[in-house]
Amino acid sequence: MGPSGYKFGKYWRLGLPLSIIVVLVAMPMLMLVWPFFKTAPMHSTHAIALPKRTPLHLG
Repeated sequence: MGPSGYKFGKYWRLGLPLSIIVVLVAMPMLMLVWPFFKTAPMHSTHAIALPKRTPLHLG
């Protein structure tokens, strides 16, 4: 017996279908927020400006 007198199998009986429902709902919602592919091509302007490379002069 576990907490509140439930047997281990009852946790599986409720937990497995609930976990499946959460995954089936969460995955499409996440895909709306963070899609795998960008809709526009990346250009040379990024959010982070990288410093320009200068030639290295050694002595």
